[in-house]
Amino acid sequence: MKGPLTYPPEIVPIDRADCLSNQGLTSVRESRIEKQLEDRLMWVVLVCGIPFIYFAIVHASLPTLVLFQGYLLTATAIGVIGIKNRAVLRQQWFWRAMACSLPVHIAAISGIYHWDKANLEIAFKGFYTLGIVELAGVIEMFVIVAIMVFWES
Repeated sequence: MKGPLTYPPEIVPIDRADCLSNQGLTSVRESRIEKQLEDRLMWVVLVCGIPFIYFAIVHASLPTLVLFQGYLLTATAIGVIGIKNRAVLRQQWFWRAMACSLPVHIAAISGIYHWDKANLEIAFKGFYTLGIVELAGVIEMFVIVAIMVFWES
C-alpha cells in the first residue's frame, strides 16, 4: 500500500480543504459571494424587464418596442461594465467616465429609434429587434471603453 494521496494544488478535493491556506479559502469564499451578488443582480434586471417585454409583445407599437430595446441596451451595458468589475464602482474616475458616456448611450438609443422608425415593417421581427440592439451595443461599448481608458489614466 502506498502513502497518502497527494494532489496538485489546483486539484484539491473539497474534503481536503484543510490543506488549503486561509488565502485560498478567502478567495474561494469571495468568488462565491461575487457569484451570488451577480446572480441576484441578474434576477433584479430580469424581473425589472418583465414589463418592457410584456408591453413590447402584447401592445406592440413603436414606442413600446423602443422602450424594450432601450432597456435591453441599458441592461447589457450595466451587465458588462458594472457587474463584472464592481471594484471600480467606488472610484471617482469611473463615475466621471459614466457621466461622459451618457450622451453616447442616449445617441445609441436614438439611433435604434430612428432605425426602427425607418424600417417599421421588419422592426418587430425578433432577429432584427435584437440585432439592432447588438449592433448599437457593440459600437457603444467601443466608445465607452475609450472614454473609460481616458478617464482612468
